[in-house]
Amino acid sequence: MKKTLMLMLAVSWMCACAQVARPAGQWAVGSRTWVAAHEPEVLDVLADAPGTVRKLPVKAYFPVDGKAGELSDNTTYTPAGNPVLVFVHGTGSELDAHSYLAEELASRGWVVLTAAHPGLARTADYPKDPSRGPSKKLQELLAKSAFGDPFVRDAVELLESDVRLMVRSAAAELPGLSLDRISYGGHSMGAVVTMGLCREPESNCAAFVNLDGPPLADLADAGEGSSRIEPRPVTKPMLIVTSELMTTGEKTKDLWASIDAQARLGDAPMLSARLLKAGHLDLSDAPMDMGHVLIGLLFGEGAAGSIDPVRAVDSTKAVVARFLERYGHCDARADVLQEVRAWPELEVRDARRLDEPPTCP
Repeated sequence: MKKTLMLMLAVSWMCACAQVARPAGQWAVGSRTWVAAHEPEVLDVLADAPGTVRKLPVKAYFPVDGKAGELSDNTTYTPAGNPVLVFVHGTGSELDAHSYLAEELASRGWVVLTAAHPGLARTADYPKDPSRGPSKKLQELLAKSAFGDPFVRDAVELLESDVRLMVRSAAAELPGLSLDRISYGGHSMGAVVTMGLCREPESNCAAFVNLDGPPLADLADAGEGSSRIEPRPVTKPMLIVTSELMTTGEKTKDLWASIDAQARLGDAPMLSARLLKAGHLDLSDAPMDMGHVLIGLLFGEGAAGSIDPVRAVDSTKAVVARFLERYGHCDARADVLQEVRAWPELEVRDARRLDEPPTCP
């Protein structure tokens, strides 16, 4: 574990030297942050300190008037029937993780809700202060691939309750926000969490985006400690983007094969693509994020691929935006396959029913 923390410290200081493409939409991008609390209070099973009451820092990105694609200091949301994406980060990430994706979508008229999930996230003073990073117990279980451990199940349920809280608090913080149709997505463990929620009718799920997230919520009920996965279908339009090194690595290929197995289930529109020469995909701070390196260390894979990190971010956010425009916002003109094929870094693995018009309410 000491080796893990040392590597995390090194990665936390990395940054991209090249410039990721600025948001391509017609709007400027505003944002607002707040802290949401569970009511009644919820004890935090992900906290290393017993008796910790869970609170959730939330951040919303949204379109505002101003120069197209520029970031604004405007914190006031003006409702305009905007589509909504709820996106959950993976282990070792942070509140501003996936900001490239959130800003891109906000510039195109979306409201994107994100949060820093305690016990899963890190903060600015981690790893100097280990209490500000991912739960030690969660790290240990992931290191052992002990996905069937009851603690992991409890952690997923707690994170699902976080997402419900994000949506409820956004209704209060962003008056007029339309929550009749919500797209969900996540990276790694974040995709595990939102995958289950997207199956719940009360979630109003319109579409689902999975960035490198195996269906761990579908662990077979085969007794304590079992890590056997029996994927269940996601019944909404689904985009899957996986990274090549994680799908082909000797220690991870079986786990990531469960993503392919899930993609073949159901009959909703689906696109599965692979980001070539990439490690553990993330859209936070290129060239790699904490989770990127942590997963590489835990599973013995290469921590980073040889792909240009900026191209990795630009290609992924472009495809995610196009997919959500078509299925989250019902824009039949948005051609997802065409977008994927425009990026040599992406390889289509599987596809279903993408030529049919999206189903709109």
